[in-house]
Amino acid sequence: MTLQQSKAFSDDVLCLEVYGIEQECLSVIDVPGIFKRTAQGVASKADMQMAKSMMQGISKFRGTEIAEEVDPHRQRTLGVLTKPELVDKGAEMAEGRFD
Repeated sequence: MTLQQSKAFSDDVLCLEVYGIEQECLSVIDVPGIFKRTAQGVASKADMQMAKSMMQGISKFRGTEIAEEVDPHRQRTLGVLTKPELVDKGAEMAEGRFD
């Protein structure tokens, strides 16, 4: 996987293999079908803004606070957006947290 400097979606696939009784919990939130409205492989500006808004909405979860303590410059943190419908209505928006 290659790190990109642009604010764009990656063509890379996230694959995880986590096992063992001593492993920490891992949360993954899915965005099913969000890009089906546009041409295959092309996300519209509206789709990208929607995804950004959802990421901003979850930015105050305790998990992001813990990650920020360990990685304040977000150099080793990867945000993966799934199940946005589980975000509480009225959750604080943190403008620019995931830019």
